[in-house]
Formats: sequence, structure tokens, C-alpha cells
Amino acid sequence: MTARVSMTAGGSGVGVAMETPLLHPVGAPVFRPVPLFWNIVKSFAGAGSFALPWAVSQAGWSGLPMIVLIALLGNYTVRTLIKCGQQVMRNKRLEVNSINNVYIVPPSYPEIGFAAYGKIGQISISLISCFMCFGVCIAYFNLIGMNMAPVIHLKSSEVIWIVFPICVFLSCLTDMSKLAYTSIAGSFALVGAMVAVIISGLIDHKMETAPPYDWFEWRTIPLFLGTTAFLFIDHVVLAPLMKSCGDYDRFPKILDWALVFVTVVNLIFAGMSYAFFSTDTCNNVISNLGQTGVISTIVRIGISLEVLASFPLVANGGFQSLESILPFRQILPFPDANKPRHFFSRNLIYYLVRGGIIALLALAASTITAFGALVSLVGSLTIASSGFIFPQLFYMKLYKHSIAKWDIFVQIVIIIFGVLLTVIGTWQSSDAIIHTDTCTA
Repeated sequence: MTARVSMTAGGSGVGVAMETPLLHPVGAPVFRPVPLFWNIVKSFAGAGSFALPWAVSQAGWSGLPMIVLIALLGNYTVRTLIKCGQQVMRNKRLEVNSINNVYIVPPSYPEIGFAAYGKIGQISISLISCFMCFGVCIAYFNLIGMNMAPVIHLKSSEVIWIVFPICVFLSCLTDMSKLAYTSIAGSFALVGAMVAVIISGLIDHKMETAPPYDWFEWRTIPLFLGTTAFLFIDHVVLAPLMKSCGDYDRFPKILDWALVFVTVVNLIFAGMSYAFFSTDTCNNVISNLGQTGVISTIVRIGISLEVLASFPLVANGGFQSLESILPFRQILPFPDANKPRHFFSRNLIYYLVRGGIIALLALAASTITAFGALVSLVGSLTIASSGFIFPQLFYMKLYKHSIAKWDIFVQIVIIIFGVLLTVIGTWQSSDAIIHTDTCTA
């Protein structure tokens, strides 16, 4: 029988305490490459795909090869994070080398941060994960409002407050596993929306052969990079998949194929959308379908339902990250671990905290109409640091005794790029949210 060793990060004053290795009579999870492939694809697909054509319009045609470069860089930094996890597992295996046939549970992203820099590393990643998830939720609110407003003839902000109680209810469920089945239908909805945009472009628009196309617009490159990072730098979401996939060493190969698929699909979609709509590309390209018409209505409803189903899954990730660093059990759905658990929590504070935070997210979304700039802001402010800064810092710390000088140079260059993207991209995205006049219908 294979023993199982798990690692939890944290410490005194942190919600999840660091424990000595736990042994369980459970072996490694079964490695299933096909479901893993589609889970990775779904983790990349989503709201960012519909802002990517706008991002290309900010960079010009040079944005297409830069999409490939960002995807390759994201793949490299995910592999860097995997190496960090492998080092943590090797260190843990040395601690339990007296046990035969032991299975070391792969570490989570915060656990890698703890192994590298203690509580500071763990709390930093948890906070980044929290802000990222809540930022994505604001983008989801925004996308639902923009898509459904012309369908039901209301303002975008009014739509957001209509779906607000639904989002609160779904986000307060204590078992999110049932919502996971919506991912297949959601994937079809996303692909269907992309096809509808391309068909609309073929029917109603002609590809221009001269300006107003841009080939390289350097002044708004940070907006492009922030949006592209939102789509392709997915370390916070990929880390749990790595942890539970069953074969940490074979994960990179599946990641490679999934990333190739996602990159090709988004390249075609973004390139053709920009070719059709040029500088008129809306920050939510669905808006280029127009406000009326059967195809436009079906696509808007389908995308809104998919985003609505994804909202609680993303929000729950943010809440769990927040709960892991706060020492208050009262905010948990079941603060008393000794009492029986029900499908619905009976803790009023749990509902008040989650409902209050989601209300703040809805308030933020109802005041923002620049969806593309919002996506770029989330990508620049949180996702860039989780993909271009922290993996490199953790890698240099965990491999400090064996890392080569050229490797240190590469990691530092990536960190500098991440810092510049975070600072400049955040500033430019914030400015675009405040001043940019965008099509929102």
C-alpha cells in the first residue's frame, strides 16, 4: 500500500497552519491526459478571448506574433513553477525517506511560496490569487451586463444588479463540484461565439487593404500585453491542476499541446476579428455583432450563461485564498469542524461576508464600461506578477545552490519585464478605463 504525504502552508497568525507530514492510506491520483487537456484549455478560455481582438487593435498587426511570444513565455514560467514544485517534493521526500512507497502530494502555489520565503511568500501568493479572482469576477459582471443590456433593453449597470443575487447564491454554495459540469457547455458557447463573430465579419464587413490598420502602435503596447497576460498567464488556475493531475512530471507535455491549441484558436479569432473590424474593434468584440438579430441574441445569452456559471467557481477561489490568510474561522461556511456539515451553511456571518464582497465587486463593475481596459488592468496588476515575478523569485531561492549564472540572468530579465508590465500596464489600463470612449453595446 502506498502512503500519501501532503503539505499545507501557513503558520501562526495565518488561517492554514503548517503541519508535519500527514500520512494517508491513499496513493497517487490516476493520471488522465485527455480530461486534463480539456481542463487546461478551459482554464485559458473565457472572457479574455473576447477582449483579445481589441488588444490586437491596440498593438497593430505586430500583436499577432507577440501573442505567440507571450504564450511561449507563459509556458516557460509555468515550467519554472513546476521545477519549484519538484524541488519542494524532493526536499519533502528526504524527510520521509524511511517510508517505503511513499507518494508525495505536489505542493500548491502558496505552499511553494512558503517553502521559498516562509509566511511572506505564502501570504503574497494568496493575496495575489485573491485579487486576481475578484478582478476576474468584476470582468465577468461587466461582460454579462454588456451582453445582456441590449437583449432585455436595460442599462448594463441594471443588468449587473439583476444577476447580483444569483451570483451571491451560487457563490455561497458549499459544494462547487456540481457547477463543474457546466464547463463543457461553456466551452461550446465560447467556440460558438467566436464562430458567430467570424461569420458576421465575413457577411457584413470587408477586409481592408490599407489604413486604418496599424502595424505597430508602441504607445498602447502595455494595454495589449496586459490583456494577453490575462488570457495566457494562468499560473494561479493551473497550479491546482498540477497538484491534482496524478503525474507532476508528465503535466508539462499536456500543457504544451493545450497551449498550442489555445494559441492557434485565439490567433485565428483575434486576427480575423481585427481584419474585419480594424480600429472599430470593440473592447468586447461581441458588441461588433450589433444589438439586434437572432445570432447576436443567441450568442449574448449563451456567453452570459457561461460566465454566470463560471462566476462562483472563480469567486470561490478568491474567497478560499482570503480565508487561508485570515485567522477568523467565523467567516468559514462551517466554523466548527466537529459539527455535521450540510449542503447549505448555517453561519450568517459567512453569508454576510461573501454577499458584502460580491456587492462591492458588482458596484465596481457597474461603474466600468471599458471591458478591454478592465481585462488589461487585471492582467497587469495581478496576473503579470503571479506569472512573471513570483515563479522566478521562488526558483532562484529554491535552487540557490545549483542555479547557473546565465539562468539567474534569464530569471532577472523576466522579473524586470514583469515589473515594467505591472507598473506601466496598470497605469495605462487605469487611464483607459477613465478616459477611453468604447463601444459597450
